[in-house]
Amino acid sequence: VKTFAEQAVIAIENVRQFREVQSRFERERISAEILKLISQSRDDDRPVFDAILDKAKHVCQADQASMVLVNEPRTHIRLIADKGHHRSAFEPGTEWPIDQPLSVTETLRTGKVSHFADYKETELYKSGDPIAVRIVDIEGIRTRLSIPLLQDGRAIGVIGLSRRTVQPFSDDDIQMVETFAAQAVIAIENVRQFKALEELNSELGDRVEEQVGEIERMGRLKRFLPAAVAD
Repeated sequence: VKTFAEQAVIAIENVRQFREVQSRFERERISAEILKLISQSRDDDRPVFDAILDKAKHVCQADQASMVLVNEPRTHIRLIADKGHHRSAFEPGTEWPIDQPLSVTETLRTGKVSHFADYKETELYKSGDPIAVRIVDIEGIRTRLSIPLLQDGRAIGVIGLSRRTVQPFSDDDIQMVETFAAQAVIAIENVRQFKALEELNSELGDRVEEQVGEIERMGRLKRFLPAAVAD
């Protein structure tokens, strides 16, 4: 029986290691898919955001995934995308002041991961904060994870994952979402640079047209005036 027990332990450990390897390969594959999508979405980051939230929700077994971005003056955050169970209280496009006492705004202000095993046990909920009460009582959210989108050391947005049961996210989950957050920042920067390049090309095109027009006018003047006078 001791021998059987030892063999059972070996079998359990083999299965655990096999599942870890499978999970690692799946996450690497998903990460590669997101990077490929980024390279194909130079002028629009929305498809990348949707894909990131879909993958994060699936890989981390979350009930809901969302992304918010801060506006340029850093006064408000805006819900950009939302995946998972329908949330009647929060629709894409909803905005909140950045000083609002929420997990996402705290993550945005501090640039640090925020992880609540049970949102119902937070001081915000217990104090009757209307948004916290809405999150728990109306949306049914219990476990909440917020990961910052960091650019040059400053948070420009947040990816949030929620579970409707009290089930904390694992370290692997957090690490994976941090990878997704970094990829979202890459997508945002790619689109910004692409649009800036388009604008620069447009300006250069206008300048070239102006210079060509000047050259043509100079040519016409030189047909009727001495070169020095035309110049």
